[in-house]
Amino acid sequence: MTANTAATGHAAVVELTRLALERPHAETCVQRAVELVSAVLRCPDTAVVRGPGSSERGTAGATTVPVVAGGRCWGWLEVRSPVDRVLQVDELAFVQAVAHVVAVAVERERSEQGRATLTALGRHALQSDDIRSTMYRAVEAAAQVMVTPQALLVRPGTVEGRMTVMASFGPVAVPTDQEYDIDPELWSSTPSRARTPRPMWTSSSRSPMRWPPRWNATRSRRHGCG
Repeated sequence: MTANTAATGHAAVVELTRLALERPHAETCVQRAVELVSAVLRCPDTAVVRGPGSSERGTAGATTVPVVAGGRCWGWLEVRSPVDRVLQVDELAFVQAVAHVVAVAVERERSEQGRATLTALGRHALQSDDIRSTMYRAVEAAAQVMVTPQALLVRPGTVEGRMTVMASFGPVAVPTDQEYDIDPELWSSTPSRARTPRPMWTSSSRSPMRWPPRWNATRSRRHGCG
């Protein structure tokens, strides 16, 4: 980067940061991020992508930087060039800074949506006398806040090592009021005989007869972007 380009890049990051903090919708920040990166680096085929790598549309070179929001890969900021171009260190740092600001905007939008969802759930719980309806609203709210397609509300089963599904939300139909086996690793790692509640993270939920089907106590919430 030349001195002028570096100054322009710095101003672009400042503008984008202000936009991320002031506007309620992340989409506005995403669109502006693409415009600024395209202008500063003179790469008009810049894009933010949400699916698997898509740098195969007739480009000779592409640099892809992950947008990590909430510890998860939300998408990628991809700078494409019609020629075989490798970004310089300061150019790459600029793209990474922009990707970080986009992540801030995504996290802010999720946080605001989460607060609104939980407020609506609390209002419903106070006004409804139907506990079953409240349980279903709770798992739906959990799925929305956690940005996950599936959520379950469970309680200890009648015997050790089993749990009963009380409510389910998502594309996979999980029968309620039925007991399921708990992975032995998960059960043995849960503290005390009373099984004090705590967050539990699973790597898969494809098996219909085990909840969770497999669990790794060392698994982190940080997910790769590959």
